[in-house]
Amino acid sequence: MTFLVAAKSVTVLVIDPLGRPQYGEEPAAGIARNLGRHGACARVARMASDDAPIAQIILGYAVSSGSDLLVLGAYSHARWRELLLGGATRTLLTQMRVPVLVSR
Repeated sequence: MTFLVAAKSVTVLVIDPLGRPQYGEEPAAGIARNLGRHGACARVARMASDDAPIAQIILGYAVSSGSDLLVLGAYSHARWRELLLGGATRTLLTQMRVPVLVSR
């Protein structure tokens, strides 16, 4: 949280938010509000993947937005699935061009 509060701006990136009612009408708005309560200047950005790999969307966004730190949660799928099929976390950790802070 210290990094996020100290940042000039924080973006909560939501990929493919439409059609997922479990995330509510405004996906990630609650996360941005919670960050704001702690003093972070957070906004939500929404993107469609258009069937591109999620990791590539995140990598592209980080580069194009000039991000200097990526904070992410790791391994939301079963570990065996990640080992067999790979996943966004592995791709981000091996290809990211900015520092990555991973929370599990």
